[in-house]
Amino acid sequence: MRTFLVFLIALALCVLTPTAPAAETLLGKVIAIDMERKEMTVQPIHTPSGDGEAEPVIVTFSAEELPADVEAGSIVRIWGGYTDPHRITFQCSGMRMGGHGTGNDPTGVRSRIGKSCDGRGPGGMRRGGSGHGR
Repeated sequence: MRTFLVFLIALALCVLTPTAPAAETLLGKVIAIDMERKEMTVQPIHTPSGDGEAEPVIVTFSAEELPADVEAGSIVRIWGGYTDPHRITFQCSGMRMGGHGTGNDPTGVRSRIGKSCDGRGPGGMRRGGSGHGR
């Protein structure tokens, strides 16, 4: 009986625990930045519906969220959420420069892929070699 009661309590805690809303991601090209209003206009690159060209989105941000080298024409990845049902304004909670595959390398794997232990070139192969044997 006690096991069943513990199971019911655990089940109730799992069901009644509120879930946190997931942050949405916006990948796009910066069209304009207004530092006084802390807003920028971003043209999304990938649309959620996949129906082609999307309308520009107004992104609000704080000064510490904006990378130093962001300018018009930069590709940015922005985390946050839409503040209206029409998906026109987006509140930024984090931002990073670049498109796919850019950013830091916390494990060092990407930096080690292009290096070899004996300095023979990328991946440890001799130039023009097939990669098999020495």
